[in-house]
Amino acid sequence: AGKISFFEHKLLLPLCRKGHCVCNDWLRINIYEAGITEYENGFPSNAMAAHVLAEDVLANCHRESFQLRHVYPQGPAADFYSSLAGDENYFPVIHVSDDWKSLYVTWNMAFILGELNNLHYLFPKLLIPSVLCSSSENFLGARIVSLWISINSALFLNYSRVEKVPAPKHRREMAAAWGQINRRSAENLYNAVVDSDPSELSDGFQQRFARPYTNLATQVIDFMKR
Repeated sequence: AGKISFFEHKLLLPLCRKGHCVCNDWLRINIYEAGITEYENGFPSNAMAAHVLAEDVLANCHRESFQLRHVYPQGPAADFYSSLAGDENYFPVIHVSDDWKSLYVTWNMAFILGELNNLHYLFPKLLIPSVLCSSSENFLGARIVSLWISINSALFLNYSRVEKVPAPKHRREMAAAWGQINRRSAENLYNAVVDSDPSELSDGFQQRFARPYTNLATQVIDFMKR
């Protein structure tokens, strides 16, 4: 109806060929890009969590949409946030499960710990109430907004030449241990939603990361061609 741009429509349009649809390929590309970084930098357990997150999106394909709605955190403070809300806005509604949302948050935090500095800016993008307490269908939209704010904050820090706040001294050991916890949670999520031999998860992970950049490039090309 002309309410969203062509690019927004492209992001939300499933990739369908011969009766088979791939939803949210942009999200899977984003997750796998981070997963490759984890894998290459010696964090295979957290890379496995990335693999499960991406494949769960593929296995639970839903047609996504922009909907006119208010977006604010759930819970006891809902009345406070609703009192601040003005007109409804078009917002991307992307269906994920609560378990997927929880795994995504803890996976991404472990990734940030192992790879980045300025954690005081980057952890809050996942922990602020508007993201952490959002409904599962509003989670990714709120997460995109918080990421945009975090990226701009990081850019301003660089331009202002403010000294970076380094991550903890033993960040690698902490991130590796966190990744092992995430892997166990990822395996539980996979086993709960996929009725198959558990060895298929390990085989799929090995196949995906045996040629990670080739597989990612293929995914990006398919996304751009649709």
